[in-house]
Amino acid sequence: GNFDANGNVTAAGKVKFGIPASLSANISAGQRVNTANCSGCHTERANRSYSYMAAILPSPIMNIHLSAGDLANLTAYINRSQTK
Repeated sequence: GNFDANGNVTAAGKVKFGIPASLSANISAGQRVNTANCSGCHTERANRSYSYMAAILPSPIMNIHLSAGDLANLTAYINRSQTK
């Protein structure tokens, strides 16, 4: 699967979501990033890759600048429904 029992992204999940292998990512940590940065402006988005998020978040429309780790966690959270 893409996540372990603790909500951590597995190696297969990192490949599927485009999260760099050197980063760890977790659904719960991603939920906190989402709440702090995204939920006040729009409804939740789903099924976005790490590279897509890295490109769109700092754009003038969103102007959100996350660390690589926070971006990995957010990517885990918004892809949490993709268990396989």
